This record gives sequence, C-alpha cells and structure tokens, in this order.
Amino acid sequence: MKRFIIAGLIILTTIAATAAPFSADRVAAGAKWVAYADFDTARDTKSGEFVMGELTEGKAAERFEAFKAIFNFDPRKDIHSLTVYGTDMRGDDGIMLVDADFDKERLITLAQANDTYTKTMFGNVEIHSWIDNHHHHRCGRVNERAFSCFASDGTMILGDSSELVINALNVIEGSQPSLESGSLLDLSEQTGSPFFVAALDVPENGDIPAHAAIIRQSKNVIFSVKEEDDQLRGTLVLNTDDEETALRVDAIVKGMWAMALLHEQDCPRLTELTQNLQVETKDSQVKVEVACSVDKMIEMLKAAVQEHINTKGKWNNI
Repeated sequence: MKRFIIAGLIILTTIAATAAPFSADRVAAGAKWVAYADFDTARDTKSGEFVMGELTEGKAAERFEAFKAIFNFDPRKDIHSLTVYGTDMRGDDGIMLVDADFDKERLITLAQANDTYTKTMFGNVEIHSWIDNHHHHRCGRVNERAFSCFASDGTMILGDSSELVINALNVIEGSQPSLESGSLLDLSEQTGSPFFVAALDVPENGDIPAHAAIIRQSKNVIFSVKEEDDQLRGTLVLNTDDEETALRVDAIVKGMWAMALLHEQDCPRLTELTQNLQVETKDSQVKVEVACSVDKMIEMLKAAVQEHINTKGKWNNI
C-alpha cells in the first residue's frame, strides 16, 4: 500500500499550488531537511490545470480510477498537504505526513488483508505495519516493512520504523520538541507564496556527494517554486559562512550556467531557462532565480511527452 500512496504523492507534488502556512510545530526538532507542499488550490493555476488534465486522461486516468476503487480515495482531489522531513542526511529516517480526506477504515482493512500485517499499540494509538513485496528500498533492500498511524487531527504518518512513526506522532501531539519557529528550516518564513518549498541544513563534513559542489560550500540551502504573473519561478538560496565562500559559490553557479549555454543548440529547451536566469550575491548569500512562462513550460512538457511516445510507442510511465 505504501508504494501506491508514495507514487501518487510524487506525481501530485508537481501540481501543488499556493502553499498554506507551514507549521514548524509538526516537524521534529533536529530535522536536517524538510519539504512542504499544499495541494488544495492546484487546480486553479495554469500548470495545475494542465497536469490535472493529463491525470484524467488515458493510462494515467485508468490507474488513478483503479486506485480510487481500491482505497476509496482519489489523490488527485483528496490530498490537502504533504510534509516530508528527516534528521539523517542519507534519508534513512524520513517521515511523511499526509493531510487528506482518507477513508481510514478502508485503508486499515486493506492493510490487514496483507499476510504480513501486524498491529501494535502506543497508548490508545494503533501502529500498523506490513511488508510490501513490490517495494524496493532506495538502498537496494527489498521486502522492507512499512509503519503507519493516524494522529488525533487525522494526519497519516508514514515511516520505515515504529520508532520513527511514534516520534513523529509525539511531535504532532506536543509531547516531544518540534522545530523552533523562525529557524532556518521553518518554511513559513518563505515569502511570495511558493507552491513547493524545501530546505536543507548542510552539516559539517556531511554525507554530501562530491559533485554537489555548491551544496558542499553552503551551510544551508532553500529551494522554492511558485507560479506568479503567468510565470513559473524557481529560486535557490545558498547561505554560506562568509563573503569569500559566497563568491566561490557564485563562480561555480555561473560556470554551470556558461556550460549550459554551450549546449543550447543540442537542447533547445534550455534556451528559455538560460535566458531568464539571474544570479545575485550579497554578503554571504547567493540567490539563483530562473523564470519561464507557464505556457512555454506546458509546451515543453507536451513536446517531451510526444517525444517519449514517438520513441517508446506509448506513454506508460505515470
């Protein structure tokens, strides 16, 4: 079941619209990364209308209708918000909080039908667990056990261990420390109503890939995307330790931009993005902004879909 829920959420993340206020008190203290999206007004935006149209036609529509028939829940319409966070840079302790109009009893009944289903109690809260034989863990492990419960406010909590789920439950219920308001990972501090926002607190000597040079040079990173004035705008803010480091990050970003410009002829779709990219460095902060008209982005997405159909014979990856 977890595999299907996560698949639906990943698809829907692309159509989130103006975000409702982020609640720092729902995220555990000590979180190293967090992402948040609100889905309620997605269908009122141009990009949202396009993606929803794609999800209500053809193979995608068939799969969502099958999902709805099984779970009595339609991810395209019933999800309100999604929060994902973790305290481990490797992502091994990630927690997903899903606010949606669930048929709770139907989900529990379906989970109980799994031969590997177990239930434990934490106070008066049921902790559900099962093994999804089709779910392949990101680290290569298979047949991983999933854990889930419902908070008193109806939030579904998903995690890879009962301890993680119980800790997340305690944070929501107020019995364990939560993220401090105003901290670097408090996404409510973001302005301009981004429809998707994520932040990363980069640890010293952390497990960051060597090729992620601009991340390794930063102490925290914030990424947001919003639709404004018929423009799809992405903003990456990199906060460094000092002005000297910021200038190095600035040089790296502009070098990557120059490399992209060299390949415009090979990939014409890059033109719209590279022509509307701005880099601003002030003190110890580097801000990278890129904009593209929503109509142009939809045009590029349609072209990508058609190209896939032409080369693969069908669109079957949703």
